[in-house]
Amino acid sequence: MRREFYLDANNLCSKEDFFIELGRLFDLPNYYEHNLDSLWDCFISYINPQFTLVINNYEGLLRMFKEDSTGLDEFFSKIENDLIGPTLMKN
Repeated sequence: MRREFYLDANNLCSKEDFFIELGRLFDLPNYYEHNLDSLWDCFISYINPQFTLVINNYEGLLRMFKEDSTGLDEFFSKIENDLIGPTLMKN
């Protein structure tokens, strides 16, 4: 069954807020650390890939990550290109 998740970057104040919110949205396990590597590990081993993630204010989210914005953009590209099933909608 396909699930839909909604992430509103307008409600986030920091990178930590982003990691906490994704952990909450996807009900990530206790071993999840708040970084992109751990998040990727969860996406490939823990999360059912049949999901849609709608990200509101994606550009604002990239600005929040500042020097890590390339890493965040690459992370979402890997989800779209390397995993079968996920759909990302960035607006």
